[in-house]
Amino acid sequence: MFKLKISEKVTLTPAVIDEWYVLFSLEKEELKNKLNLYLNKNKDDKAILKMPFAKKLVLTSAASTVGNGVTISPCEDFEHSQQTLFDDIKQLFKKQTISAHDAAIVKDGCIYGKAYELCYMSDDEVPVPKVAKIPATNAFVVYDDTVEQNSLYGVFFEEYKNANGQDKCRFFIYDNAHKWQYDNGTGVLVNCGEHHMGRVPLTEYLNNDEEQGDFEQVVSLMYDRTTIHDLNIKDMKTVAKNYLKGRNIDFAGRTEEEKKKSMQKAAELNLLEIDAEDPSDDITILSKNENYSSVDVFGKDIDSKIYDLSMIPDLSDDNFAGNQSGVALELKLKPFKELVKAKDVYIERLYRRRIKMYMTALLARESGVSAFDVSEIDIAVQRTWAENTLEIAQIVSTLAATGLFSDEYLISKLPDADYATEIKRQEEESKTKGERQTAVADPNNFSLESLTSLLRGGDGIQ
Repeated sequence: MFKLKISEKVTLTPAVIDEWYVLFSLEKEELKNKLNLYLNKNKDDKAILKMPFAKKLVLTSAASTVGNGVTISPCEDFEHSQQTLFDDIKQLFKKQTISAHDAAIVKDGCIYGKAYELCYMSDDEVPVPKVAKIPATNAFVVYDDTVEQNSLYGVFFEEYKNANGQDKCRFFIYDNAHKWQYDNGTGVLVNCGEHHMGRVPLTEYLNNDEEQGDFEQVVSLMYDRTTIHDLNIKDMKTVAKNYLKGRNIDFAGRTEEEKKKSMQKAAELNLLEIDAEDPSDDITILSKNENYSSVDVFGKDIDSKIYDLSMIPDLSDDNFAGNQSGVALELKLKPFKELVKAKDVYIERLYRRRIKMYMTALLARESGVSAFDVSEIDIAVQRTWAENTLEIAQIVSTLAATGLFSDEYLISKLPDADYATEIKRQEEESKTKGERQTAVADPNNFSLESLTSLLRGGDGIQ
């Protein structure tokens, strides 16, 4: 995969940008091919594969990767101003529906093996930091050659045609503080001012260490599956065509007896199958009896290899979870869970970098607010995996009947159960119930509020 590294920060010039673009172009066609496979469309807008697996693999993986969304939690030792700043950032994420943006970034990662996010200031009356997804086919980051691989420049470009119909590119280049614009062929690099993000605002999100898309290693199998499909359909078309011809067939012979002999000879040579005296009624197949079961088995074998090697299960398969125990299902999903879990580190990096830029941008416009340590923030992806609830309930019920296990242990076996929260809830309910019983026992304890509550149905009083 393309990764541009330089030994030191070079002087930014149009010639340098053109050189970077030439190097990136070596990979650009490969990225476009991945997008075409996902969309299943070639340059002429025609289907590439008859059995398009890429989109299903990507959407299954992406949906499981983002799960129910990412949650961020502050450090307990935050000062008041730090907590206020954190809450402001969290509120901006909510207003900007950052979960939908996260899903788009992860999906691009599943397609291309990487994705790009640009942080910028909005053009509102009071500007706020925002993020936008930049297509992987139109962006790259320049790193230094140290072990930490610090980003030095972020570049994205827009392709267009000038007045003469020539293909041109407009580049937008960012470093830690400034933004530039350059149209190739003009030789002019324009400084557009500061961006106030405190670092290169173009972030590269990786799908994995190898920077591979989730269907990249099974592309050849996807083409093989289409070949098998085409061969099968081609043979079926031939058989159907011959069958239709056979419906109006004329047998050689001047008399009915001669025609009958011709018909019997054709049947003996296995040229056609006849189940009645009149061949026009019951000719079922011409030339031979075809058996497509072996072809179908071969095709299904390729299907299973595609899902197996990509480590993404076919959730629509009727045999995927039929009559399986929770342990068997857990083992079947284990490779997929590991595939998804491995992406957490890249999501966390994306979030920490994004939060740093939001914080820097907000601090630049506000006074009296203290920065916080982003490394102290807890970032977690919320995922809920399917479980055999009936099986778990039966196990818990059996264990409870023995009387050998505590309530805490039994509750811990239930999905999404929290023993401490459950005990607290029961104590609060017990306390509330006790207060209501006291109020009923002593008429002098009635307040307007408690009386209103009781009249609304508390403790069954109507």
